Amino acid sequence: MTLEEFKNCIEHQIVLPKVLVCKCEDETSDFVFHQYLRKYVSNNNLTVSYVDELIPVTQSTLFDIQTNSVFVYITNELKINQIPTQQTWIKCKKISSSTQELLKENIVEIPKLEDWHIKDYVYSQCSELSENELQQILKIYGKNLFRLENELSKILIFEDKNKVYSQIKNQLFIENSEYGIFDFINAIVKYDKATLTTLLLNIDNIDVDVFGCLKLLLNNFYKVINVQLSKAPNAKDLGMTDKQLWAIKKYSCGIYTKNQLLEIYKFLTKCDFYIKSGYVPVPSMLDYIIVNIMSIKERVS
Repeated sequence: MTLEEFKNCIEHQIVLPKVLVCKCEDETSDFVFHQYLRKYVSNNNLTVSYVDELIPVTQSTLFDIQTNSVFVYITNELKINQIPTQQTWIKCKKISSSTQELLKENIVEIPKLEDWHIKDYVYSQCSELSENELQQILKIYGKNLFRLENELSKILIFEDKNKVYSQIKNQLFIENSEYGIFDFINAIVKYDKATLTTLLLNIDNIDVDVFGCLKLLLNNFYKVINVQLSKAPNAKDLGMTDKQLWAIKKYSCGIYTKNQLLEIYKFLTKCDFYIKSGYVPVPSMLDYIIVNIMSIKERVS
């Protein structure tokens, strides 16, 4: 299925295949996937159920059980040998050759959005605003489409967008803070409570993507574990440069004990599922991660 056909099916409520695989190139195509999913669910009065594995939706049963859910499975590389029996949307970056053959009629490739796509999206949503205002919106949030959409939704509630926007824009669009996501990562990994306190006090001014933060934390703690728990860590064996190894040994090792590191890493591996299942809402996830890591540091020896 081409992207044009996929879009047409969503817009005109044409029946889609029971199983749909969306191959997304980057974060911008992820945004398109979630937009289409939201529209499809809304049009058909369905709910979304995120699953951590495909087994529950591929198991054969005596009767076909119809649900009002769309099951959503997100993975980096898709490898399956059995087609799901329930209505399922799958988002991935890669598809194995065997899976490609199995589901070739059900695959949609969503390419990376170009800058002009994003510009058109913003201009179409807020056409009443001036050119300067629209350019400012793109400058601040053009690289983070999920945040961009969230901020645009605040403007769209007003009937006279141009008149009201000039009065409230300072409350909606806050200039970038001197802090960023990497400051959060470093403060957590180094157990720097003073910096974390400062960051949390300025959280409204900091552009922190929860999914990106989680990925970076997993990566950083994984490296610390490999370096700290190795008797004779070797940069080449650990897949890092000598400078990276030196920096981790000097600044990040010895802050957490072995048990604390393993407990934190185990906790972080579950967080992705907590978000997708709705167990922890996305807006609360950063606080949830920080509180749990701080708690592990305090209670685990």
